[in-house]
Amino acid sequence: MVNTSPYIAPGKKSLDYLICDAYGIKRSDLGIKTKRRNISEARFVYYTLRVVLTSKTYREIGMEFGHDHSTIVHAVKTCQALYKTNKPFRERLERILSQSLIVPEKSQAIREFLKSNKTSAEFKSQHQEYEQA
Repeated sequence: MVNTSPYIAPGKKSLDYLICDAYGIKRSDLGIKTKRRNISEARFVYYTLRVVLTSKTYREIGMEFGHDHSTIVHAVKTCQALYKTNKPFRERLERILSQSLIVPEKSQAIREFLKSNKTSAEFKSQHQEYEQA
């Protein structure tokens, strides 16, 4: 599936496929309820990038996989915490962001968000261009 997001470089696969490739999992694995580390981390990253790169709400993103909005909130907070404290997690996410798959200026904004303790709403209010997606 080719992406339609203005934040993924033209001609590249959609965000879910990019993350699944990076974690070595199938797209269908993003929706399964498991605590296996590689799958749960991929889910955290997917949900976080969807929150930051789109105007979708936590509820809308959660509904895509049959999750409650609080699951998405937890995933975003966990992703922020792991980015700050877990070097292997941060390095893998940096590889995803630096592979020219995500438009460079958006990659930098994602890094800012992950380093902050801001909610996505606070972040987006300071970066109005995200509301246009």
